[in-house]
Amino acid sequence: MALINQERKQLIARICVISVFAVIFIAALTWLGSSWYSLLSALSANQERFMLNIGAFYLIGALIILGCLIYAFVYETIVNKPPSSKIMPYILILGVIAILFMPKQLGNYYLNEIENKNYAFCEKESYEWLFYKEYVFARNLESCRKR
Repeated sequence: MALINQERKQLIARICVISVFAVIFIAALTWLGSSWYSLLSALSANQERFMLNIGAFYLIGALIILGCLIYAFVYETIVNKPPSSKIMPYILILGVIAILFMPKQLGNYYLNEIENKNYAFCEKESYEWLFYKEYVFARNLESCRKR
């Protein structure tokens, strides 16, 4: 009887962990998608003002890692043994590499796109803290001062 209760507690704990990771995964995917969509729609519509959120690009690697962890927890919960360790380390390394390099590469790409479209950088409205950066751009410097 005690063994069954222990197994039930472990199953409930695993389901809770999977649920928490799934909620974080969905929130991160929503934030990344929203940031990317607003940037692309602003660039294609030639909006007067918009924001480039380079910090959101870190979520690409985080989503790879979270997806890998969710898969591992779900697999272990259903099959009752850990997933094959042949490919998991490579996926986790890919996620770390994406965290380290994707924000810089995507940031440079979009900064070049913005520069080619002759937008002005609104320095006072932009925000930077450690690796997190939110840059505000406007059609001209006058638009930066209006806000």
